[in-house]
Amino acid sequence: MTLPSVWFLAAVPLLGGCLTTSDMSAQKVPAPTSTQAQDLPWPTKTLTPLKTAAVPKPTKPIYPDIEALRGRESDQVTTLLGEPDFRRTDKPAELWQYRHDKCSVDLFLYPRAEGGLSVDFLDVRNHGDQNLSLQACFVTILKAKVGAGSQG
Repeated sequence: MTLPSVWFLAAVPLLGGCLTTSDMSAQKVPAPTSTQAQDLPWPTKTLTPLKTAAVPKPTKPIYPDIEALRGRESDQVTTLLGEPDFRRTDKPAELWQYRHDKCSVDLFLYPRAEGGLSVDFLDVRNHGDQNLSLQACFVTILKAKVGAGSQG
């Protein structure tokens, strides 16, 4: 191979980059022959889409155990339940009552050594012929609070 032909072979790829987009669109690419189509690196038959993962069913909400309120500070109680429906102060304690048409939960808060109040005792009062446990009443009140919060 002579020196001028080497320069020509090296310059061909560089000259190909000089083509404009209008020059490239004018070029015609021949359609593949049937033997070339068989040599394609991907499948030629129709592919079926992958199955998508099933959307999980919504789970039931998990409510805390009312006993977890024991020893909680007053601000933690209001964060969970909001302001009480009824509040009475009998020094040194306070009675906080959360009401529902089926029952009420009574929380008795006493002063803490560090200051503030914390829940020391809890009880339930059933209304009418209801016979709800402390936990069932607590969950009923939580559901009602969540429902009221989402409406307003």
